[in-house]
Amino acid sequence: MRWEERAGEILSLEASISDFEDMIRASENIFVILASLNDVEEALSEATSWLRNSKPYLVSSNCVSNSVRKVEDLQLLVSQSKHLKVSLEERRMLELVLNNCKKWECGAHSLLDDVQCLFELDNTVHGISSDLLFEVEDFIARIQSAIASGVSLGFDFSDISKLQASCSTLQWCKRALCFCNHSPSLEDVLDVVEGLSHSSVSGALLNVLVDGVEWLRRALEGISRPCNSRRCKLTDIQDILTDYR
Repeated sequence: MRWEERAGEILSLEASISDFEDMIRASENIFVILASLNDVEEALSEATSWLRNSKPYLVSSNCVSNSVRKVEDLQLLVSQSKHLKVSLEERRMLELVLNNCKKWECGAHSLLDDVQCLFELDNTVHGISSDLLFEVEDFIARIQSAIASGVSLGFDFSDISKLQASCSTLQWCKRALCFCNHSPSLEDVLDVVEGLSHSSVSGALLNVLVDGVEWLRRALEGISRPCNSRRCKLTDIQDILTDYR
């Protein structure tokens, strides 16, 4: 088969990278102008460049920094691979990595939505459900699992920080809900009050828990007031009891 015919064949059929290299080597012994030589060389050059750029995404996540691996860059590489004229197994490998990333992101978005729905529960204004603590603990476990899974993929997922923030708030909710099952000390309550000071999450559930913890703080401060401090007025106690109702 003549060189030009073979060149046209490998360009149209997405031959292996070794076929392209063989064609370029064969051209060195042909002393006439080959019309397809530039196309063959360009196709090989593009494939080689693509492989070089894809390398960070084809190795274990333990071998590269998470800040180097971006889902957006991976998506661009997968898109570019569709225009390559060289058949590469790495193309399918990158598509699989991208699919795993998209699957994780979809799961993370769904989990964050579910947690936000929990934070916005309206029925908590009528009382804290006995099952709420178990639901919070379940969400904590699911979020921790999702974070570990996302980190293992080795990408700079923006949702990881959101999951961490939600998990931190849920941990606070768990501590506050545990007060329903025992009589906390003033120190415990003050510690929980401080624990939510930096949270950016809001919702009906949090409002109820914050109000409840604040009521506990006021009540325990009234009970725990030292003898040599200002005595608690009867009206203060009445206000606390009124708020409880």
